[in-house]
Amino acid sequence: MNTHTKKQLEDFYGNKKLKEYYSSNRIMELTGISERTFRYRVKELAEQYKGVPSLLHKKDRKWRIHYSLVDVFQSKYVPREFTLHNLSWKSFITWNTKDSYPEEYHQQIIKEVMDHFETSNFFSAVEKTRKGINHVHLVCDLSPSVITSKIDEVLQKYIGKRRYVLEVTPVIKRSQSINYLKK
Repeated sequence: MNTHTKKQLEDFYGNKKLKEYYSSNRIMELTGISERTFRYRVKELAEQYKGVPSLLHKKDRKWRIHYSLVDVFQSKYVPREFTLHNLSWKSFITWNTKDSYPEEYHQQIIKEVMDHFETSNFFSAVEKTRKGINHVHLVCDLSPSVITSKIDEVLQKYIGKRRYVLEVTPVIKRSQSINYLKK
């Protein structure tokens, strides 16, 4: 095996930090739903995914629920308790820069963006690319149409317009977005 292939495999398995399956207790913890609500939903889903044990199955009286189904368990009403996974995230924001800036620099930009939207919720992560350049991911409870222009304005203030790429998209699966940022 050549060193490039070996490096790719190490990166893949080294970054695979997500748990593939959750227990019923972990689902209730992540979503903030009650045991009664969990039982009701799992009964519906067990029927729906009857022939797909890789997504949902019961083994030794314990449920094993695939991570992609967490959002199906989200409360339809105001949750009993709020967690990162059950907040109403609407935007997934990413910016990449052409030049390398320290993490503290990106944190300052994130802080300024958050200051413009004081009543909104944000969750962020600064990551390094394989080339060692930091880039940012955020989730926010504002829609992309509301937040995009202000983020672009703040980025232009700190980084030249042609020196970064900004992408703001709607959140499709809340829990997977949070898991991505937590890794």
